[in-house]
Amino acid sequence: MSQREMTFKIEELRYTMEQVNSLQTTLFAAIYRQKEFSAEDFEWAFTLLEDISGDVLNELINLTNCAFENLRKDGEKNA
Repeated sequence: MSQREMTFKIEELRYTMEQVNSLQTTLFAAIYRQKEFSAEDFEWAFTLLEDISGDVLNELINLTNCAFENLRKDGEKNA
């Protein structure tokens, strides 16, 4: 993965994490600042939050591996 591709991927992941943060804040407010609904009513929202977080984690693992591979290749070129 090129440096350019990695930069755009990082930007994309940043936007996704901003969405996750907003969802988490909204869920907290919805669950703990109200009395009308039980926590079970929010189960699918938590499932979505888990899925998105897992996807971002996998992308970050891939991105990290690519970055280290690029460093390794750069080191071999300079040796």
